[in-house]
Amino acid sequence: MTAGLWGVASALSIATVTDAIPPACRRRIDAAQDSARRCGRDEAVIETPAWPAAGASHFVPSFTALTDAEYSVRLELSARVDGGWSPWVAGVGLGPSTFAPLPPSDALGVDVDVFGARLPVEAVRARARIRAPGPATVLAAPGLLTPHRRPVRARPPAPRGSTCRR
Repeated sequence: MTAGLWGVASALSIATVTDAIPPACRRRIDAAQDSARRCGRDEAVIETPAWPAAGASHFVPSFTALTDAEYSVRLELSARVDGGWSPWVAGVGLGPSTFAPLPPSDALGVDVDVFGARLPVEAVRARARIRAPGPATVLAAPGLLTPHRRPVRARPPAPRGSTCRR
């Protein structure tokens, strides 16, 4: 399986973003839809559509907003496994704000910012939870939310005659 990079771009040229991604891992880049963005007094959420991710099991989502505004962000992922969607699972928060924990999931785990599924994933969606004094400023800035599919490399075999276990 190769790596794959999907994305939702806000106030950025889709063609420019797409051209910057190496062709071997380029997937679909969509424009952020207003319906996928919610903004409150001090928190905003951007959510991607569901993207096919047949057979993938590891993801490293990322978010960036090109702004001078101070904000904190937490990346969250949900995966469709065996026909059903997992609950949202949260990575660590980045920045000074704290985020309420989300309950663990049997289908999807996370280690800091690497999300892993216990079974092959059919589709994935990501969201960025943003905390800021003025989250609308962050949402209005050019930005990108990506749930990068990371290939898992098999461990190399132990050297012949070795007694070490892997």
